[in-house]
Amino acid sequence: MLTMRNIVRIKPFKMDETVALLMKWNDELADKYGFPKNRIWTGTSGPTNTLVYESDLEGTEEEQKRAAGMMASPEMQEWVSQLSQLTLSGDIVDSTEILTRLA
Repeated sequence: MLTMRNIVRIKPFKMDETVALLMKWNDELADKYGFPKNRIWTGTSGPTNTLVYESDLEGTEEEQKRAAGMMASPEMQEWVSQLSQLTLSGDIVDSTEILTRLA
């Protein structure tokens, strides 16, 4: 199992809209596409407008195929487009990458 952690800087005054979009994933899209719901954190300290969301994945080939199919859907392309319009920058860190760095 690996944890995918996304650390993003949100555009000013767009935090509520971004959280609502991530909640749409949790409420509607995660189950539809067979993926886990995100854990979502907004910051009270540190860099302004930082949001972290993460989920635990199996990292299997089947999961990778499901992800490719999901990202080919117009619905998910629109969701990703909306999310990218709300963010300034971001990093995705997975536990495999972290373990590789520590080795």
